Amino acid sequence: MVYCTQNKKLYQVRPKKRKRPFGYTEDGWFTTDGYFYESDRLSRCVDWARTHLFQTEFTYFVSVNITEDITPDELKSLWPKVTRYLTDKGVVALWVCEVSKRSNRFNFHLLLRSETPNIKSILKAKFKKLGIKTNIKPERYDPGRRRFSVRYMTKARTPKYRDGELVTADRWKAKRVLMNPEDKIRKYGYVGEFFPKGWNKERIWDEIKKHERKISEGLQQPGTEEYAEFLHDLTGGYFTLKRVRRSVGYFGVPKDWVPQIDDDLLVPDEVEIPEPEDHDQQVEKLVVPEPHSEAPQHAPEGHQKPKTTLGWAGHQKRFTGLPEGKNDVRVQEPRPPPS
Repeated sequence: MVYCTQNKKLYQVRPKKRKRPFGYTEDGWFTTDGYFYESDRLSRCVDWARTHLFQTEFTYFVSVNITEDITPDELKSLWPKVTRYLTDKGVVALWVCEVSKRSNRFNFHLLLRSETPNIKSILKAKFKKLGIKTNIKPERYDPGRRRFSVRYMTKARTPKYRDGELVTADRWKAKRVLMNPEDKIRKYGYVGEFFPKGWNKERIWDEIKKHERKISEGLQQPGTEEYAEFLHDLTGGYFTLKRVRRSVGYFGVPKDWVPQIDDDLLVPDEVEIPEPEDHDQQVEKLVVPEPHSEAPQHAPEGHQKPKTTLGWAGHQKRFTGLPEGKNDVRVQEPRPPPS
């Protein structure tokens, strides 16, 4: 059977969402739901192992692009020879296989744990011996981007943020491809003993589920949200609130921690208001000033009483205020003679 890569795609053009009810993972890497689950699980297992099991950091990230057309059967007989050769050279790595949409050819990504600075020459020599043309690009591993290493290799669904705002929920959607299930090509594998002795992906995944269960139970305890917000404000937002909440859910709230209440939210204490007395008693206590008090009354500074005068208006007598220098004496002007 002649397999022509010019006429047939090495990947699914329209991948199916799922073949079985939700919850079944037997579909593996060949449906979209299975791919999302498997890629996320592999990425989280490698990251958990790097944090809890590995004593050293990763060393190199290598991309191997096969620059000629080969069939899936040829690849299945060729790649195991390369991995055995790398194992003999002391290389320890995780490898992931994918297909390029642009060239419709196979590519490989390797994440090395071993210190192998001549990894490019080793791969070049082996592929040249097998008669396969390749383009190999090794890079020194960047610990600052460790979270994206395996997620990029598998094109796992990963959000992208810019200046704190969500740009896209799936940054590698355009590059993700699902290989044909009838070709039966392995998606990933290991070179050498990638995980420590006694550990594998299934055991690590069980530990991750226990870890997440503990966080979920811790977040349901009283005072967790308040303590998480307190730590988030204390660090000035250096860590995201989601990350702080997960840490508080795992480690719990200290027993001697007391929530701090905002002064603006405090309700003032109740003030005792004396009860009003009897109306009759209040009337007795009222003091009515005498109409003509001998005590001089002084106006406040800057205020002057308007001066008034006495005069006749028709047949009515008009009285005015006391003239200056007179106290309690009303002066009546003489009545004018009749005309």
